Amino acid sequence: MILKGRTSLGGALLFGVFSMSASGAQNSTPAPDTRPKADVIFIHANVYTGVPANTPFSSILREEAIAVRGDRIEAVGKTADLEKLKGPQTQVIDLGGHFTMAGFNDAHLHLDDAGQTKLSVDLTGVKSLDELRTRVAKKIDESRAGEWVTGSGWDETLWPVKVTPTRWDLDEVSGGHPVFLVRVDEHIAVANTRALQLANITIASRDPADFESIPLGGFVKLANPQGGLALNLIGPDPACVELVPPPRFAAAEQGAELVELFWQALLRDVAFTDYETHPAALRAAEDLSRIAGFTGPRDAAGRVTPATLFRGAGAANLAGPYVSQFLYKDIFLPPMWVPQKVRTAAPGIDFLVQPGEWLAVQNGAIAGVNRFDEHPRHLRNGRDLGEFVHRDFSYQGALDACLILQKIGAPPNGGNPYKHSRTQSGFTTFGAPYLFYLLAVVTQVALTTSWYQKWCVHRRLRPEEYGGRVEIHRAGRGRYPIPEALLASAALAELASRQGTALLPQAYPEGCPLHPSYPAAHAVIAGAGVTVLKAFFDESYLVPNPVAPAADGLSLRPYAGPPLAIGGELEKLAWNIAMGRNFAGIHWRSDATAGLELGERLAVAVLREMKLTGNELFTGFSLRRFDGSRLTV
Repeated sequence: MILKGRTSLGGALLFGVFSMSASGAQNSTPAPDTRPKADVIFIHANVYTGVPANTPFSSILREEAIAVRGDRIEAVGKTADLEKLKGPQTQVIDLGGHFTMAGFNDAHLHLDDAGQTKLSVDLTGVKSLDELRTRVAKKIDESRAGEWVTGSGWDETLWPVKVTPTRWDLDEVSGGHPVFLVRVDEHIAVANTRALQLANITIASRDPADFESIPLGGFVKLANPQGGLALNLIGPDPACVELVPPPRFAAAEQGAELVELFWQALLRDVAFTDYETHPAALRAAEDLSRIAGFTGPRDAAGRVTPATLFRGAGAANLAGPYVSQFLYKDIFLPPMWVPQKVRTAAPGIDFLVQPGEWLAVQNGAIAGVNRFDEHPRHLRNGRDLGEFVHRDFSYQGALDACLILQKIGAPPNGGNPYKHSRTQSGFTTFGAPYLFYLLAVVTQVALTTSWYQKWCVHRRLRPEEYGGRVEIHRAGRGRYPIPEALLASAALAELASRQGTALLPQAYPEGCPLHPSYPAAHAVIAGAGVTVLKAFFDESYLVPNPVAPAADGLSLRPYAGPPLAIGGELEKLAWNIAMGRNFAGIHWRSDATAGLELGERLAVAVLREMKLTGNELFTGFSLRRFDGSRLTV
């Protein structure tokens, strides 16, 4: 049987679909074949014809030979039959029984899809995240205000840095436009924050089921994104609290904060007591002095000095040892005395300083573990302080301080209605149980409110992630609006010289927690707890027998400097807890300062509500705020 006709190859003989018509009946004495001879005959093939077969064993007829002339299939059939088309110039190709299928090129378009493509951003062939952002930014410049911007075709596996674009990458160039981009395989898409808001996705929808559909890059889970959606029965609801925005990505203050974090990492194992003479601390002070965007404390001449390095604002934070007395004094936890020594991490070991390790953790890989010092030590350097706030429970610092204040006999605040009572003392109200209860209450209010600000409002980039962008920019693999003062800083040069990258060294093997950065929840809790303690105790009372650690942190020695009041040491405690996370590399200075101020506001709101619940003649507590002003609750 021969299937024959004038079927065009369309430029491709194999791997397609073709159709042919069957020949008519053959005469018993065939006439001489006068057809033009074939240019090529393929023999011993397994040819898929597309024609239904007349057997129960196969649905499609298979043949064994194909004759081709020019760009058309001349005939398909048995080898013996097609050999009649062989001429002197015919090429015969033996396919050895392999599957053969003719193919055609089909060029067409779908009008709607073609139009949408012309109106969207063509991301085919973009060579980097920076080029993708540039094309999106160009389209945004051409679009009307608030107009959707769509695009497709990107493939991050072709980029030097193989990282999937995030909504934050798009947020930085989208200028209020909703943006939605589809990957080349149409299996992945990325939307910016504005697009997610308009689509009521996840946090905006508040549907618990939406949170279970969030794709994870690895095994590490997100840190409680629904936490900020809770309502508080005491204190303000999280959504009713405002917080000033953090510095923008390209702001001078943002760059200055990373310079400070670089120096904190470089000085992580240097004792606080050695800052005055340590060469690296002197270089850090000089470097930060040159940066106009730095908001940390300076001396009267406007310079950062070793005495002000990494300290909080206000006279209390600049007085005495770097670490608060409330992190040194033994804790009386009846009936036990607990010395304040920590199991600290071994010195000289930092994490996420190389691109592969850094990228794996960004994608949710399970991290390694710390190596620990064999001796427990009193807090003496940034690594020790960072490890304390790595392992502490939520309001441990404030609770420990509360126990210490009671043991040293700190007098109550003058507003306490029982301070001058002739017949009564406080217990259920205005006593120790009441104080312990308030510390727990303000902690929960602080947590829900900070979580709302983190997940639902600001979603600020973590320092380790910003450092990754600095490294990509520095290495020429992409471009970001990095502040020039940061790129020109001595800190960046020293860090890159030491480790070969601009990645921020992390004290914790897992890097930062999987929730946004701003504000620091440790700072909010510390600010709230310390505010409650200042409201309950006489801030002017002097800490008895102040101490400072020995250089090795194994013991304490008497502190011989100016007297230290408990109010100032409580403020220093709050700063230590907030800044300890910065020494680890996971928070910004403004995360700490804004967090402390927010915590103070929340505690004051709770105290004002609680004032209305008692039976006592209570005129209110008077306390000094973090900014130095006085407040009566």
